[in-house]
Amino acid sequence: MAVNPNTDFSSGAVYTADQANRFPRGVMGAVYRTAGNVGVTTTQADVTGMTVTFTAVASRTYKATWTVTGLKDTSNGWVGAFLANSSNTIFGAVYQTCFIVAGGGYFNLSGITYFSNLTAGSQTLKLRCQTENAAATILASGSNPCVLMIEDCGPA
Repeated sequence: MAVNPNTDFSSGAVYTADQANRFPRGVMGAVYRTAGNVGVTTTQADVTGMTVTFTAVASRTYKATWTVTGLKDTSNGWVGAFLANSSNTIFGAVYQTCFIVAGGGYFNLSGITYFSNLTAGSQTLKLRCQTENAAATILASGSNPCVLMIEDCGPA
């Protein structure tokens, strides 16, 4: 996807609204889960408290980043973290995170995805997790929070 470039400015030039609208708008929403562990099963489910709602503008590029730490309770197998909208449609499947984890082992799932297909208005994005077998636990603490952040990168 091409990004509409910003204009170079020179002394005395007139700064326009169109030029200002090409700048990235930064963080649109973020959530930090700092307490309370969350169980993960073989059925993909929302990670409680890891939802961001923001007002999107059509034809802009957004970036989502996330990180969670967890523990694979028993049995070797994969654990995955996925970004979804309020209808549970997964965003950016190519960039999702998933690791094979030894039973009793800790893991860190971090991911990033870019998208420019949002319609204007209120949008809700959330983090979902799933494990291949048995169970896993997403851990959260003040020194090791789960994080989901949505940023505006500029025009699509």
